[in-house]
Amino acid sequence: MGNVKIKIMKEVDGGRVNGRPVDAPPVLFRECWAEPISLKGAELYNSINAKLTNTIIFKVRYCKKMENLWNFKGYHVLFKDCKYRIYDIDFAKNDKQFIEIRCEAVK
Repeated sequence: MGNVKIKIMKEVDGGRVNGRPVDAPPVLFRECWAEPISLKGAELYNSINAKLTNTIIFKVRYCKKMENLWNFKGYHVLFKDCKYRIYDIDFAKNDKQFIEIRCEAVK
């Protein structure tokens, strides 16, 4: 379990300057070990039908801080200098062992 290092980043509001929004760099939420899993079977075909072609699942160990990801809006994953948008979080039957983070590569 956990053979690659990923960074979960949180996007922050940069505020406004002269009434215009300002971009702020994302803040590191958590850096953790993960196991990348490719899609298989029905899940693969469903992602193709939804036009989510570059998808990957990261399986990470559960911790209390990860519960902030219930609302995954505003978070993304950095893996091998590539940005992945989180589109689903699976807390795996709420057994508090592992979390599966489903992501799509951002171009």
